[in-house]
Amino acid sequence: MSASHTPGPWIAERNRSDYGNYAVRMGDNDTMRADRASRFVACNVIHAADARLIAAAPDLLAALTVLATEAGNCRIYPETIDAALAAIAKAVHS
Repeated sequence: MSASHTPGPWIAERNRSDYGNYAVRMGDNDTMRADRASRFVACNVIHAADARLIAAAPDLLAALTVLATEAGNCRIYPETIDAALAAIAKAVHS
């Protein structure tokens, strides 16, 4: 199974030009210097919680990939649990 997606980090932020909606944009500096329209992953997201979940998607995918590999080897390291908890926190907290 192979997925092709826009690499993280992604950042959820309130749109300045919309009616209180949220956007999710790529957070790296190289992308910020690129074309403005190409840096957005999602626009016009109505709820902040949805924007946070979308922004956390790359972190959640990375943490779950490592967790699944380590679980398959019957060995889960503390730093893997920390990464998973950090990804969950990014998804559920502002």
